[in-house]
Amino acid sequence: MKSAEEDIEHVVNSPSSSSLVGLAQLNSSECPLETCSSDLKFTEQKLEACLAKSSRWKKLGKALVWLFKTKEVVDIINRTERQKTGLQLGLSVNNTALTIRTNNKIEETKDAINLAKFDRNRKDIIRWLSNTDPSSNHVAAREKHQSTTGEWLLGDKWFEIWKTAPNSIFGYTGK
Repeated sequence: MKSAEEDIEHVVNSPSSSSLVGLAQLNSSECPLETCSSDLKFTEQKLEACLAKSSRWKKLGKALVWLFKTKEVVDIINRTERQKTGLQLGLSVNNTALTIRTNNKIEETKDAINLAKFDRNRKDIIRWLSNTDPSSNHVAAREKHQSTTGEWLLGDKWFEIWKTAPNSIFGYTGK
């Protein structure tokens, strides 16, 4: 129990735990951790006092008798059992908070990765578009131009309607 208490105190007192609500509650003056800690210290002092008064075997006997016969020990055990639920709840709250924080960080990381992919794709498209030279396309089309190029369109009745109608839109599919 003492080792577990020390581990919990180490976690509670670490700098990274300052934002965890449950750990702060575990370490307050009226909290389960403080109660268990003071009960353990009291029990340890009583056992040491019993062991210090007489010979080795007598010391052990007195310590064991005190441990199993006194109402203080029974009260300490009962109080520790009651505090266990509070300790478990506090640790559970922190575990939940850490899980939520971890999930949020994972989502932030996913978003950052997706944004980086989008940005890379955007840059690739811009690079691809900027490599297109419209003047070379224009020159190539002009070289293929014939004297009758486009006459079929200019003579089309739909083109004439479009040309004379106000605010009209003209669409034509070609090869």
